Amino acid sequence: MVGTILQVSIGKGGVPKYAVDQALVTPAGLEGDAFAHPDIHGGPRKAVVLIASEIFDELAPLGYQLGPGSLGENVTMRGID
Repeated sequence: MVGTILQVSIGKGGVPKYAVDQALVTPAGLEGDAFAHPDIHGGPRKAVVLIASEIFDELAPLGYQLGPGSLGENVTMRGID
């Protein structure tokens, strides 16, 4: 399997998250990233969200215009299940 990381994203809570050139991964998630609902998101078991960009391809015909960070993910990748 060969894959590509398309974007690393952080935000102030909620969506979308925005591209950063680099990010430090900590047990609490990406440094500088926040969660809109910390009572149900985040923590050491839910620290980083990964999304395969192929989901955007599947949703486009249904009228959803999505791109990296739009689903609140921290890492958007292609070619990795």
